[in-house]
Amino acid sequence: MKKEKFKSELNKALELAIMVLIALKPIVDMFYELRVLDGVLLVVALALVVVLSVCNGLKVSRVDVVPILWMLMIILSVLISRENTMWNPVIKLLSIFPIYYLGKYVPADQNLKAQGMLRGTLLIVLSINVLTLLCGKGYQVWAQDANTFSGLYYFKTDLALAMAQVILFILVYRSAKWYHWFACVAAAGLMILSNSRIYFAVTLILICICGIWFRWRGTKIEFKKISIFAITAILASVLLIAVMAQIPFFKSRHFISFTLDGSIKDILVYNLMFRNIIWTDVLKAYLKSGCFHILFGNGCNVNMPWHDAHSMYVATVYNFGIIGIVLLIMLLVWAWCLIRDGSDNQDYFLNLGLWIIILVAGISYVTTESTQYTWITGFYIGMISGKLGMSNEEG
Repeated sequence: MKKEKFKSELNKALELAIMVLIALKPIVDMFYELRVLDGVLLVVALALVVVLSVCNGLKVSRVDVVPILWMLMIILSVLISRENTMWNPVIKLLSIFPIYYLGKYVPADQNLKAQGMLRGTLLIVLSINVLTLLCGKGYQVWAQDANTFSGLYYFKTDLALAMAQVILFILVYRSAKWYHWFACVAAAGLMILSNSRIYFAVTLILICICGIWFRWRGTKIEFKKISIFAITAILASVLLIAVMAQIPFFKSRHFISFTLDGSIKDILVYNLMFRNIIWTDVLKAYLKSGCFHILFGNGCNVNMPWHDAHSMYVATVYNFGIIGIVLLIMLLVWAWCLIRDGSDNQDYFLNLGLWIIILVAGISYVTTESTQYTWITGFYIGMISGKLGMSNEEG
């Protein structure tokens, strides 16, 4: 009896430790140059995986087949590239798995508590960066002489991502207070000042998702309604960005600057910030790498032109080849099925929002190689996986 009670108390302590670990991630992400902090979190995560596995046994089920295949693909890429392996992206890609595994150990009834802790640390992040703005700090000159705000973050896109997470975690909160809505407005303001254009579209889509959540919460959402919303959100995003680009305040500071002048090539180069050139060079290098590498990839960023694909999709093609694209599609279908079958409405929209951030921002950034994107998403999909795995066992 005492042994069982001790085990129960230990599991509760470990569950709390997991939630604290995930809640600390947004704060650690502000200190990009202190990369040792991310390393500390990863070591703690691995230690928790070991302790939980020893105490409760390996928690692996049929639900985990696709993530395991994705992990094996990354390991295969290391074997292919061997001494040329770029370990930094490899470690970041693999770090999602212990986080996903930890999520499986957090019971579904702890979901709201985990959300509350994350929402709390995200509000701390927001407050710190608002104070930085009020002190006149945190600005940096970016491309095209745009004076953008990045706060305490090293990259402006990292600030934009954090603000998108703030907005998402507040809008799906059933018991939001007046100060939560004020926080949403502040987060949107910092988002605009960051001048991270892809995140304007991301945020508008998230707001539309949460609008549907408020309208139909308590009822099952049909795929047709989601499709109509997605098309509307995209069109609204394009229209709003086009209007804002003509406002003198933004135009004089090179915010949200687009152009339709010149040749098609010039338009693409200016509006995509040279990314189209990078994508073309990376894909050309991939196609010239030979049949074996076209099928299995070249390994993580090995001999990649420009050293960064500036797109999750282009990076997946170059690094993991046709196998990688197939497994990416499988991973997305797997995640969608888990979210659809294992979420109530609030979890449904939260998880959908987290994956939309990865997929839409992935057009311009290699989101799968950033733990700021993958850890929180991996943790929540792990919780759903653990819930479904338990249901299958009971069934």
